[in-house]
Amino acid sequence: MEQSTNIFLSGGAFNVRAVKVAPVVLLSVLDHFMRRPEGNKRVIGALLGNVTSDSTVEVRSSFPVSHSEGENVALDTDYFETMLELHAKVQPSESVVGWYGTGIATDDNSVLFHEFFGRSCPSPVHLLIDAHLDSDGFNPRAFVTTAYSIGELELSSEFREVPVAMQFSASEKFGLDALSQNRKKQELAMDEDEDEDDDAYDDERVMEPQNGAVSAKHSAETRTERKLMRLRAKYAMPSEVDNLERSLARLRELLDVVGDEVTAVVNGEREGDRRLGRFLSETLAMVPRIGLDEFDKMIGDSLRDHLMVLYCAKLTQVQLAMTEKLLAVEL
Repeated sequence: MEQSTNIFLSGGAFNVRAVKVAPVVLLSVLDHFMRRPEGNKRVIGALLGNVTSDSTVEVRSSFPVSHSEGENVALDTDYFETMLELHAKVQPSESVVGWYGTGIATDDNSVLFHEFFGRSCPSPVHLLIDAHLDSDGFNPRAFVTTAYSIGELELSSEFREVPVAMQFSASEKFGLDALSQNRKKQELAMDEDEDEDDDAYDDERVMEPQNGAVSAKHSAETRTERKLMRLRAKYAMPSEVDNLERSLARLRELLDVVGDEVTAVVNGEREGDRRLGRFLSETLAMVPRIGLDEFDKMIGDSLRDHLMVLYCAKLTQVQLAMTEKLLAVEL
């Protein structure tokens, strides 16, 4: 299938060089696709963000737009305008920069959708996302329109693909790293679960070889319950303490890398970089200088405050329980 579709639209007001997409946009599109009405093959929605001075479109958020495809193609324009007004109150710095659609290629209906969203921005971007994950990923692709004209007469235009890149903030990168690590743990745990289930099943068959269908049904239920308990324990989201421990371990690794680099420069094994040196100096200057005694006092005060809150919460629960019993006695 061709990557471009001839359409009779005016060309963009500026030449889009690239598109940067926030991870939350892809997750929102996937959530919209999973909640789509029965019978809909794809979903569409509006993209919101900004355009930088170098003609790069930054997509930061999105919202779905109801539509129908068949003999007639229709969009819920009232819903689109209402959502746009609400979003303008929350994020006035963001505006419509294009629209998204699920699938692997553009079609004739994409022309109509592109024309509609083109009324809200001069150079709309069409973000195409593989929500079926057939390519083992979102595989985002971005398209803009390029006009063909003779003199001042515009003949037609076509979809032209532009580069797409993911844009992560610090918090988003941390969250994605946590999800990625949990995913790896789940894959390893699944292999272990299959081995443990096979071993447990063999043990049960050896211990109860002649108990009939009832014993087989009980064994199957027991294995299912045991597997669910292991899955809940292994696939649970990490606690705050686990995240803190992981962050400190990562910080320790980075400090070891920086320490090895500085040691190599000091010993003359490697040529120093002034920009890197200034960056390290500015970074270290941002770290507050706290003595060991002061640090211990801060930890102790925080711990005492936490214990006091727990004590007050427990005391309140006891008082409420006693009040309920006294009221029950009076009645």
